[in-house]
Amino acid sequence: MKILVISNCSERAYKQIFSLFLPQHDIQSLSVSKLGSTDLAQSDFDVFLALQSHIDSLKSGLTAKQIETAKIIPLPNFHFSGFHPDTCYVLSTRRKNEQIPSAAGAYHSILAFTAFMLGKSADEALTLFRQETYEALGFLHEFERSKKALMQQFRASSLSMDARFINWTRKGVFMHTQNHPHLHCLHDVARAVCEVHFPDFQDYRHPLPDYLSDLMIYPCYPEIAERRGAVGSLLFKVTAQDKALPLEAFVRQTFEIYNRHGRRAMQISPAFQTRYDEVSAYIQGN
Repeated sequence: MKILVISNCSERAYKQIFSLFLPQHDIQSLSVSKLGSTDLAQSDFDVFLALQSHIDSLKSGLTAKQIETAKIIPLPNFHFSGFHPDTCYVLSTRRKNEQIPSAAGAYHSILAFTAFMLGKSADEALTLFRQETYEALGFLHEFERSKKALMQQFRASSLSMDARFINWTRKGVFMHTQNHPHLHCLHDVARAVCEVHFPDFQDYRHPLPDYLSDLMIYPCYPEIAERRGAVGSLLFKVTAQDKALPLEAFVRQTFEIYNRHGRRAMQISPAFQTRYDEVSAYIQGN
């Protein structure tokens, strides 16, 4: 069979994992960013393994016959903010959908960004990184809320992952960022998909390179990690570099980026608007 894996930043990892699990099949992959510009109506794939959130987009590019004859299998959207409730994306107000990077990569501290937008200094922003703030904003209780949402994503893809989730937590912080899980998590998701849809799969269990670790790694703050019996950090690993910035350097260098753009040129990504409003109210009230 010809199988197409359609995913986001996990595309490369999923392709390799499914290739090892299903060596008898031809596994190819496609980034969701290219889904709209790829002519799949002329393809001859037997199976589409696609992110649950992009299945409608996939179907819109297929013929009626393909939808009827090909097998479309949903992959769960893997988003878990339990370890990183302080992250967000910042967008340009001048160029549609253009992301503005922080000093370490795509992800920003919503505490630091909100403080800047309210006219606070980097020194003032740094005072926000403490347990009192995390408690007031619900950061210390994000784990259970996000776990519930993630389990719903798994169930929407007909996967039972409760036992595997427990195993992940026993290994400590299992996310690089809110939407970049460690490779062993993706390995478990792919195995669960195979158990349901390809029961004759070859169960390959040896470690694989964690491609996502080459991108930005956002730390799980010690006060948040300790609540889960894990080890926290305040070091921000820079995308595609063997370099990590301490919290103070990350905030100060990111403020320099903000100053170059100016407040009018930046806005919070809509997905984080509610949390931005909560942080804004907290800062102004304190």
